[in-house]
Formats: sequence, structure tokens, C-alpha cells
Amino acid sequence: MAPLSSPSLQTQVSSLDRLRKFSTGGYLYALLDAYEAPAVPAKVQELGKEKAVSLFVGNAEQGYWDLAPYLLLVEETTLEWMWQTVWNVPCGVLIFSKSGLETLRTHFRRFLIVQLPDSERWYFRYYDPRLLKTYLENCRPDELEIFFGPVRAFGIMNPGSEDVLLLHTLGEGRSVMETQPEVRATWQVRLEQYQALEEVSWKDLEDRMVRELVQRFPQPCEKLGQRDLRAFIRLATAKATTYQLAREADLYHFVELMFRLGRDFDKDPQVQAILQDRSVPDPSARLARLYERAAKMAVQSLPR
Repeated sequence: MAPLSSPSLQTQVSSLDRLRKFSTGGYLYALLDAYEAPAVPAKVQELGKEKAVSLFVGNAEQGYWDLAPYLLLVEETTLEWMWQTVWNVPCGVLIFSKSGLETLRTHFRRFLIVQLPDSERWYFRYYDPRLLKTYLENCRPDELEIFFGPVRAFGIMNPGSEDVLLLHTLGEGRSVMETQPEVRATWQVRLEQYQALEEVSWKDLEDRMVRELVQRFPQPCEKLGQRDLRAFIRLATAKATTYQLAREADLYHFVELMFRLGRDFDKDPQVQAILQDRSVPDPSARLARLYERAAKMAVQSLPR
């Protein structure tokens, strides 16, 4: 799907060296996801609340401290820590702003829960660098103005290099109060945006599954080749969804089972009995039972 036209969105490439200049001026922040980078919470604790805060508040801040997104003021030492520790992990994005930590925190919290076209509410990990660019490319100019708010630019770190892709608008980036009045309604994700995000999410998941399977089963994967391996993964994930399996870990385990036991393993009556056992309401729990049983079988076959 081609992205919608957003003439207000601009891109340019910057560098780690230029980031150091912003960090010394106090204009550089980062949104980092502890779920993807376990080293983040310890760094947040080290920095203290004047330089690092969770986007979660109340009970969620305490209960999910090891999984939360955190907003950090990035000084030069923190930037070097990021370069050494999380630069190559897709765990967050950089923020360029002259606003303070609490202003930015208030602004970013408003986008954590969004409403989908079917009215379902969704936790939005917009700070995932694999999603942010696609989302912004599919925003209307008025949506960009609100989403950027006090942000002058977002920065996406390029793994394996010192390059940073900057995403900014033609506006200057003002404070939240200057940009728009307070809006209490849940932020909306339109159908076109949802479809674009879903497409890039599935592509990223497929890429990671390919890497994992190639690492674990190099010879069968080499025999299949990249094209057939990807087709195999698509078939397996499509089958998995018919059993109400949607979590990433479940999808991978289903792909692995099909890889080990064959394309039609789920047609076996014993497998069907487990996957469709209504006495176990959670589909993930059913798959876990099947995965545990298959692990004891010590059977591995080429995909067929």
C-alpha cells in the first residue's frame, strides 16, 4: 500500500556527531521501551526523576516498571550509553524539543491508548521505530500538527551505523498549549493508518521469523530457499489465526511446530483435540500444551 500524501512531513539524515551537539544544549530526549531493552529501567533509576520518567502513571507505573516506555533527557553521557547499549535494538526513538520533561510526558501520554476504526481500543506503541515512520507517512497535515505538538523532530537510529533519520514538519514545534487546546477524546487511528501499520508489523514479524528459523534450522531453510520459506511462514501464521492465536510468541511456536511436523500437522486428530479443547478457554494455553507435548517427541522433519 502506498503511503498517503503528507506534504508537511519532511525527512533528512543526521549523525551521531550532530546529536552530541543537541545533547549538550538540553534539546535531546529519547522514548525508550523497556519491553524491548531490559537495560532501560536500570538507566532510568540511575538518572533519577528529574531526567527520566515513565509514560505510565499510578498502579501501571509500579506494576509494569520493567515493560514501560520511558522518556529520558539525553545528555552527552546518556547518548554514549545509548550508542553502546541500545542503538542497534529497535527499542525507541529520539525526540528533539525545547520543551521540558513533564510537558513532553503529558503530550506523549495522550497517544498511548487509541481508538481503531471498529471502535476497539488499542495500546499504541508509536515509539517503536519500525512503526513510527509508517504512521507519520499516513497522517494528514492536521494530524501531524497535533501529534508533533512540542516536538521539533523525531529521530530514528539506524542499526549498524551512526546515521539517524530525522522526521519533522514545516512547523517550528510549539508547546502543547500553543499548538492546540486540550482534547480529552481518545486519539483516533483511521482505517488507512491501521492497514499500513498492520502491513509493516507483519513484514517485520516475518523478517524476524526468517532469521530465527535460519539460525535454528539452517539446512532445511537452505533447502527451501528464501522465497519458499517466507511462503511457508505466511501459510503457518494464516493457519494459526484460525485457532485464535494472535500473540507473537504463539505465532512463532505454531510456525515452528508446522516446520518440524509438516504442513498438515494440525489435521491430526490428537492435535485437533488439543487446539480445539473448549475446556481450556485461552488459545495460548492450548498451544502451550501442544508445544510441550511436541517437544517431548524429538521428531524433526523437513517442511513438506
